[in-house]
Amino acid sequence: MFASYARFEITRISRNARYLIFTLFGPTAIFLFNAGATKSKVGGLPWAAYFMISMAAYGALGAALNASGFRLATERASGWVRQLRSTPLTDRAWLGTKVLVSIVLGLPAVLIVVALAIATHGVDGNVGEWVALVAALAAGSVPFAFLGLALGSLLDPDACQAASIAAYLLIAFLGGLFYPITSFPTALRYVADALPASHVAAVARAVFVGHTPQPGDLLGVAAWIVALGAVALWAHRRAEVAVAP
Repeated sequence: MFASYARFEITRISRNARYLIFTLFGPTAIFLFNAGATKSKVGGLPWAAYFMISMAAYGALGAALNASGFRLATERASGWVRQLRSTPLTDRAWLGTKVLVSIVLGLPAVLIVVALAIATHGVDGNVGEWVALVAALAAGSVPFAFLGLALGSLLDPDACQAASIAAYLLIAFLGGLFYPITSFPTALRYVADALPASHVAAVARAVFVGHTPQPGDLLGVAAWIVALGAVALWAHRRAEVAVAP
């Protein structure tokens, strides 16, 4: 039941135009336009490699948020969630499937950006570094899947779509995915350091060069997973009460 539902969700969402535009076309286009902006190094990495990780994270996080948020709000409005409650699919399996699907749907964006970085700017790395990068971004997308689930459980489709896009762009911009945090004014650096995107990108950059991530970044990602996971669970239970017969 779990595997069948996961395949169904992945197939359905991958055919959605919003998924293609926001999570595949968006990050790749931004990377192509900006990866050659400078030959300088940022954070010990050539700018092309640094920005590659930023845009790969942007795609992975956007896929997680999109796959779990707006889709859930639409399912609730259409009565699909109520129908699922009559199947053998447990709440735990449902939640796990939503998170797994969100992670899987972020992988194409990561792989496309990586392929472009290698082909157009000669970014290189060994197999272990590439695997570590993909794994770090997959794990880092989990809090965004939970955020999407929370928004999808609490809001109607129109409100959820607006809230998801706003949250996505704000967290990405203020989290330093478009510009290095070192270029921010001092006040905004504190904001960036508190957001999950900055921690996810920092962990990904560390593992890509074979370094151990900073404990603060690992704790930051873990804290956001726990916090947003708790919010998603509360929102899901609240929504269940609202639709209960």
